[in-house]
Amino acid sequence: MELTRWWPWYERIASALGYSTEDDREATLVLRDLLCEKTSPLAELQDLIQDKHAMVFGAGPSLEKNLSMLLTACLEDKFTFIVADGATTAFLEESVTPHVIMTDLDGRVEDIIKAGELGSAIVIHSHGDNIDNLRKWVPKITENRRIKVFGTTQVEPSPPVVHNFGGFTDGDRGAFLAEEMKAKTIILAGMDMGTTIGRFSKDKTLNSNSLEDPSKWLSNKKRKLRFAKELLEWLATWSRVGGGLLNATGSRGETIKGFTETKLRGLIRIAMSSRCE
Repeated sequence: MELTRWWPWYERIASALGYSTEDDREATLVLRDLLCEKTSPLAELQDLIQDKHAMVFGAGPSLEKNLSMLLTACLEDKFTFIVADGATTAFLEESVTPHVIMTDLDGRVEDIIKAGELGSAIVIHSHGDNIDNLRKWVPKITENRRIKVFGTTQVEPSPPVVHNFGGFTDGDRGAFLAEEMKAKTIILAGMDMGTTIGRFSKDKTLNSNSLEDPSKWLSNKKRKLRFAKELLEWLATWSRVGGGLLNATGSRGETIKGFTETKLRGLIRIAMSSRCE
C-alpha cells in the first residue's frame, strides 16, 4: 500500500477516534525493535496467499455459522484462511489451524501462540494503544523461532520489519493483506459490520478489571466497524483481484458494496474450480 494513498484514511480515522500519530509512530518503533532479526521473509507470507482463494474471517456473530458451513461441506482445505484476532479461538475449537492471523494482541493471545505453534503465520499490528501488549506478548511469541511472525503499522512503515498494507481493524486488514499479497479471490466471512458484537470479538464489558466504561467501549467498537466497512468498500473500487470479491457472511451481515454476496453453493463452485487449476 502506497502511504500517500492510505494517509488520508488514516488521518480521518485518527481524527474521529482521537488517536495520536506520535503514539502510533512510537508503537511502530517498539514493534520494530522487538521483531528485529526475528521476522520471517515476506515471501513466506506471500506464498500462503498469492494466487489462492483467500477467505478472510472477522469475529462477528456469523463467525461460527460460516465456519460450520465450511466444515460440514468439507471445504476447509480449499481456501487460505486469514482470520482476525478473536476468530482464532473459534478455529482452534473446531481443530482448524488458520493460515494467517491478524492481531493487535487484544484477544486470547495464548490461543494465537498455540495456533502459531501449529503453523499459523502471525501478523502483529502496532498502534499507540497496544504498546504495553507489544512489550508483554511479542517476546513470548518470538521465543519459538519456528513461528512465522510479521509486523504491521497504520502509520509510516519500517521495512523490512514493519509494513503498512492498509486497513484498520483486524478483519479488514486481512482483506487488505490478501489484496497486497495478490490473492486470486477474496471472500469475507464473519464480517457482519452491524451493531451486534460477536462473542469471539474482544469484549471489555466482560472484563471486570477493565477501567474503560462498557458503553463507551461498545460505541467505539461500532464506530470502528463503520470505518472497516467503508475501507472494504473503498478497496472494492480499485482491487486487482481477478477471481472476484465475495461476501459469505450471510443474512445477518450488512451489505458491503463491491463484494458479491455468496452462499455455500458459490463456495463449492470455487472449491471445484481449484481442482482444475
